[in-house]
Parts: sequence; C-alpha cells; structure tokens
Amino acid sequence: MKINRPLRTRRDAFGRKPAVIVWLLLLCFSTWLPAQNTQASPPAQTRLLTARIAYVAHMPDNLDQWLIEDLKAWGKYEITENSQGVDLVIQAKKPQKKPHYVLRNGRVQPRQTKTPPVLSVTVVDWVTGAKLWQANILDETPKKNQSLSAGPEAEIYARHMTPDQIAQRCATLLRIYVQHLQGAGK
Repeated sequence: MKINRPLRTRRDAFGRKPAVIVWLLLLCFSTWLPAQNTQASPPAQTRLLTARIAYVAHMPDNLDQWLIEDLKAWGKYEITENSQGVDLVIQAKKPQKKPHYVLRNGRVQPRQTKTPPVLSVTVVDWVTGAKLWQANILDETPKKNQSLSAGPEAEIYARHMTPDQIAQRCATLLRIYVQHLQGAGK
C-alpha cells in the first residue's frame, strides 16, 4: 500500500531556514562589531609598572614582615594591610611535590627528581588573578658567578640565608625586573 503525502512547496520547506540564518548572522555581527572597537589590553607585566597599591599575604618565618619592610624602603608600591581593592597581591606558597615512580629491577621505586622549591613568592594581579612575577626559593647553595637576572621567573638559592636576606633578595629581583620593564617601555 502506498501512502500519498502532499507535496510541500518550496516556501514551506525552506521558509524558516533563511530567517534562522539571518538571525545568526546578526547575532555574530553584533558581537564582532564591539570587539573591533576595543583596543588590545597591554601585556600583564605592564601591570607591575602601573600598580600603586600592594598587599603582602602572610608568609612562613615572618618573611612577609621583612618583605614589607624592603618594599616600603623601595617606595614603588604603597603597602596595605587590607587585601581588598589592591592592585597587586604578593603571596607565598609551598609547592606540592607529586611523587613519580619508576620500575627498576622489577620493583617500583621513587624517581629521583630535581629538588622542588621550598617556597614560591608570587606577585599576582588582584583583578585578573594573572601571575606577573615569581621567585622560587630553593634550598641550595648559590652557584659560582651567578648574576641576578631580570625576568618574570627568578630563582633564589637560599641555603644558609635568613628570612630577612631572602626577603631582601626577593625585593631586589622584583625591583630589577620592574626597572627592566621600564627601560624596555621607553
């Protein structure tokens, strides 16, 4: 038995598709147009140059107090005790060491890895949460002929250093990096 279906006209079959396509094009164009008028935001590191107020979070061994003292002596940022509404947040955390295992002689043994940092001091943009600068504090002796480098990541070899010396090194490395950014911006 054969069922006869009425033939649809071309307008019935395609009547809705052009309207949907036009609507989607308008939606895409309306979101694209405002994006063309906005300027590209400056790199995150320039936030270190424009920031004025910084908050230093609590750190182990009173490192935060020593760091506050060194940053106040520098005078680039106003240091506040309130973490709300600041430009920069300076915080420290102990990195988690993830165990890695290898199979040796039929036995599972921990893999020998490079010593992880004891502490990481990070400067973060309070608004975006973007990491702007980081210093990894390592429990190693300084290497011979090591110079202070200006970069977004620094390493501090802190064996036999006191917390005030570590804070001074952090502030010095941050200052060198900010001055490097200022020189590159001219």
